[in-house]
Amino acid sequence: MSLQEWIGESSERIRRNGWDGVKMSAREFYVEGRRRVVRRTLRSVPGPDGTNVFEKDWDVLVLLDCARPDLFADISGDYDFLDDSNTLTSVGSSSSEWIANTFVDEYEEEMAETIYVTANSHSPEIKNQDWLKDIKEVWRYGWDGRERTVLPRTVTDRAISVGRNREFDRLIVHYMQPHAPFVGYDDTIAGGGMTPPDVERDGVTFGKALRMGHISRREAWEAHVQNLEYVLEDVALLRENIAADTFVVSADHGQALGERFVYSHPDGMPLNVLREVPWIVTDATDTGSHDPDVSTTEPRASEDVDEKLRALGYRT
Repeated sequence: MSLQEWIGESSERIRRNGWDGVKMSAREFYVEGRRRVVRRTLRSVPGPDGTNVFEKDWDVLVLLDCARPDLFADISGDYDFLDDSNTLTSVGSSSSEWIANTFVDEYEEEMAETIYVTANSHSPEIKNQDWLKDIKEVWRYGWDGRERTVLPRTVTDRAISVGRNREFDRLIVHYMQPHAPFVGYDDTIAGGGMTPPDVERDGVTFGKALRMGHISRREAWEAHVQNLEYVLEDVALLRENIAADTFVVSADHGQALGERFVYSHPDGMPLNVLREVPWIVTDATDTGSHDPDVSTTEPRASEDVDEKLRALGYRT
């Protein structure tokens, strides 16, 4: 944000909110200044060497977007498949960076036998999509306009269908949750809730709402935990309806909630909360207990990648 933009926003905020607007603008000025300094400093520091997931052993790899390992400590549900929990250093601190550093020439042979089922609308950034055995961009046809994200069941149904009807060596299943919007969050914040992130709080993203103090870190943490529980219900369903000797639950990157003045998950950040992800190894058996609904398979004419990225907080 430029100084002129900040002055304009601050003037409007003060006009609407009086003294509260003054305090909000002062906080933004301080936090934004510190955040920019820290981000410049961190991006000049070499990040940790990440491990490409194609170097690991798995048949089905489930990616939970923004799933920090420590979120799992607050999970209240009974998910016995989470017992064998370890961590992995991701190759990126954002989805874009993870994609750029995962689907690379070195793993062309592995990609040729891999199907990627994804709710993440950064998938067009894969430089060599034709190297994949197949890619199912669920976000193109499974977007929920009311929740402004892709709901887990849409991804689960497509993954089960692929697992039962296609031949492959490896399957990546990329859910959007616990990434905002927080459709699994059972409370509201100041009468509006935290979703969708680009229209709440006068049009700011989730990260900006957090650093501006519109929502507290505790509220943000609880929303992530509940959104994680929400998606884990579908991960459990997938695990009971797909066959895999090695079924791994992981994430593309973590999430920063103000650590060192970093919020959300910007590119190039060598922070543990962004680069350390869960690596939970279990197995899966197709019990045939769920009949997937894959009736909607074609992108709608109104599809707009930028619109979807804005809804997920990647655009303003």
